[in-house]
Amino acid sequence: MKKRYEKNFNLISEEEFESIRDKEIAVIGLGGLGGNITEMLARFGFRNLILVDYDIFDESNLNRQILSNELVIGQSKTEVAKERVQLINSEVHPRVYHEKMTYTFGKEIFKNTVMVFDALDNIASRIELAKVCDEFNIPLVHGAIDGWYGQVSIIVDHSHVVENLYNQREKEVLSGLGNPSFTPAIIAGIQVSEGVKYLTNKGVNLKKKVLFVDL
Repeated sequence: MKKRYEKNFNLISEEEFESIRDKEIAVIGLGGLGGNITEMLARFGFRNLILVDYDIFDESNLNRQILSNELVIGQSKTEVAKERVQLINSEVHPRVYHEKMTYTFGKEIFKNTVMVFDALDNIASRIELAKVCDEFNIPLVHGAIDGWYGQVSIIVDHSHVVENLYNQREKEVLSGLGNPSFTPAIIAGIQVSEGVKYLTNKGVNLKKKVLFVDL
């Protein structure tokens, strides 16, 4: 095992690492949450990533999005993410899609996916994503942020958490408070840790639960 991964092994065993590192993981949305999630997954050692976003970087992203810098303004988030991932870890083989998330698109790309990270920033796309993950029975690690606040859940077994959350809490959670640099990093870190715990069956996870974070 390469030295680069040795710090993983106080958390999980080498055998557990080998059992999950080639699983296909999708990150939908490559902004504040998704950029951090992508970087964490690549550094942890997941080798098969699907990265999806239809947007380009602009100046307003610079305060919080880890994939952004002044040199990439106007560039596709997917292409920048691909280059960043391969600089971090040449063992990672990302498939990137400069596409908007829809139910139909998800059905096309999730055929071998074992976990999806929701890092989207709009309710309509989240519901489309949740629908296809529910149909394919793929665990969906949901995350959302707004100012000082965030939420995380692992959605499985037809629990329809996204639909219920945004019917009941749309005004409270998505109140337009903006986002600083630290909130997406914290929520993304919780999402990735919950994903690893779920895949390795360690500890108590957020399956069918919602963690609300007030910083």
